[in-house]
Amino acid sequence: LELVLTDPLADEYAELFRKHKLQPPVIPRRVMAEESLATFGEDYFDLVVSQNALDHSVNPVDAVLQAVHVLRPNGTFVLIVHPLERGSRETPIGLHRWNFANVNGSLWVHEPASRKLGTQESLFNVARLVAPYADMHCEGAPCGSSVLDGITNGCCALRATTGSPPCLKSRNIG
Repeated sequence: LELVLTDPLADEYAELFRKHKLQPPVIPRRVMAEESLATFGEDYFDLVVSQNALDHSVNPVDAVLQAVHVLRPNGTFVLIVHPLERGSRETPIGLHRWNFANVNGSLWVHEPASRKLGTQESLFNVARLVAPYADMHCEGAPCGSSVLDGITNGCCALRATTGSPPCLKSRNIG
C-alpha cells in the first residue's frame, strides 16, 4: 500500500517538522490539486480523498477533473467539503472563497464574489461536467465524524468509469 499525501503547504509543514524534530509516518508532497495530472499522470491512484481542501483551491472544478484524471478505472474519489455557503459567510478571497451545494445529489460549486456581480460563469454543476467519465453522488449527511466549526461537512463520492475528462485550464474561474 502506497500512501501519498499532498498539500500546497507541504514545504511549510516540512519546516515545522524539522523545527519541532518530528518525523511523520508519511511526508506530504507539495502539489496543488490543479497540478495532479502533471504530477502523477493518468490512472495513478485507486483512491483519492479530499477533506476540507477543495474550497482552498484556485479552481475547484478543475481540481475535481484532475482527480478523475489520476484515478484508475473504477477508482474512487471521496470529497468532503466544508459546510454549505461557508464562502458567503467569509471573506471571498483566499481560503473558503468557494461555496458548495448538494442539489439532488449533484455537486454545485460557485464563487460568491462573482455571483454577486451577476455573472453566471461562477456557477458549475460538477456532477454534470464529470458525468461522461465518472459517476458522482453527493450526500447531505455527514461523512464519517468530520466536523468543522461545529457544523457537519457534506460528502460526495465519485467513481471513475472510462476515459478522462478534459481539464478546464482554458476556463479561468479562479
